[in-house]
Amino acid sequence: MDTTDAQYGSHSARQMMPRPSLGVAGFLIFLLGAWGGIVPFIGPTFGYSADGAGSWHWDLAHALLSVVPGAAACVVGLLIMMGVTKMSHLAVTGLAGLLAVIAGAWFVIGAVAWPVLYTVPNFFAPGTALTELEYFIGYFGGAGCLLIALGAFVLGRSAAAR
Repeated sequence: MDTTDAQYGSHSARQMMPRPSLGVAGFLIFLLGAWGGIVPFIGPTFGYSADGAGSWHWDLAHALLSVVPGAAACVVGLLIMMGVTKMSHLAVTGLAGLLAVIAGAWFVIGAVAWPVLYTVPNFFAPGTALTELEYFIGYFGGAGCLLIALGAFVLGRSAAAR
């Protein structure tokens, strides 16, 4: 008999560890969406402006690259948090996970695709390579990658519960 089986009876230590809940994933998706949607508007207040715009500067790039995927992620996070207790909402939870993956993917590729779609030289203000990397991760890439991972987690959990 294994020592972990002796300690925990017939359950192994792995079975005794609590699994991350969908509610936590939904809350994190909501927070990442809120950050991604609001950072171009509040970031310049404390000197964090990826495109050189001022605080609360509204334009098409901010709307399509930040506000739309950020709002979608916030709605998705709320849907996941509301649907975690009901087994009948597994399809909605799975769809919400897929939408979180899509919102995260748009965060990641949107800034790179923007110059191609609208024939502008670059979304990011000129700066050192390290500064551009900092802006990409802080504005889009970091939140996008985490949204993709959390959306995939939600998709997996909703599929496993069926």
